Amino acid sequence: MLGFSSFSAAGEAGSGFDSFRSLVTEKDTLVAEGLFKHIRHPIYSGLLLDFVGLSLMRPTAPILAACALGWGFVFVQARLEEMDLCRRIPAYRDYMQRVPRFVPRVSFRPRPRVGRR
Repeated sequence: MLGFSSFSAAGEAGSGFDSFRSLVTEKDTLVAEGLFKHIRHPIYSGLLLDFVGLSLMRPTAPILAACALGWGFVFVQARLEEMDLCRRIPAYRDYMQRVPRFVPRVSFRPRPRVGRR
């Protein structure tokens, strides 16, 4: 509730929602290394796992409802971020095709060994 009220106050005090739009800058770069090589939203993936764990630990109606709302928020937020990133970083669209959103792909092919015999 506090976050919503501060968001509303900032929108009324400033120039509305335009002040929250991101601007394209030359500093914007696509990070596709580390965890981002396997999933596009590692922090959101962890948050989704938190919601699963919480609902397994305390499977009460309020907790399950809160976790369902949390899942919905994460999916909407990730989609909004991706729409923004596609606008700001043209290479992000190709990255979206190669890398899954929340769950990494599992591959059972053996990796080639380099330098060892």
